[in-house]
Amino acid sequence: RDLLIQPAAEVTLDNLFKVEFSEKENAVAVTNSVTTKETGEENGATGETATINNEGDNPTISGLKANFTDSGQKVTYEFYAVNTGSYDAYLTKIDLDGINKQCTANAANGNGATQDLTTECGKIKLTITVDGEATTDTSKSISTEHKLDKYSGSAYASHLVKVEIEYEESETIPDGDFKVEFGDVKLNYSMTNPAG
Repeated sequence: RDLLIQPAAEVTLDNLFKVEFSEKENAVAVTNSVTTKETGEENGATGETATINNEGDNPTISGLKANFTDSGQKVTYEFYAVNTGSYDAYLTKIDLDGINKQCTANAANGNGATQDLTTECGKIKLTITVDGEATTDTSKSISTEHKLDKYSGSAYASHLVKVEIEYEESETIPDGDFKVEFGDVKLNYSMTNPAG
């Protein structure tokens, strides 16, 4: 006769591991919006107000949009990734795998580009910097320690996130308006330190 023991364990981290976006350093989101007014609009470019949404499983920041009138312009957004959970969090990857830059004529005001936009599209650059780790147009796995300490009860740890959208200086100009869509950028945080 066999005597059976059937052990089991279940761990549900739910809200214990939680990294969110915030417009403030070392603080939870208050206004849920980020503007470029505080961080940078260069040479006549303007940026639209971005929206933070920390609801659900995947916090997002959307509406980061640069409006350019000429080459040599740049818009910079700055906001924070904040650890509001009960476990330390480590940045492991800046994931641009979802980036599929699309350039299309923008005929909304009747002045859409008619030429091939491949060259002009290549001049629109996206740079993501998180806690000093920067990447442009490609994913970057992180091998050094970028730790967000768990919430201590009195202070939240945060990483500065900077998004730069730039229209590089050019001698040529397109024959009309065009728009650029990038796709999603993912910041991957884990409880495992990639530095070992």
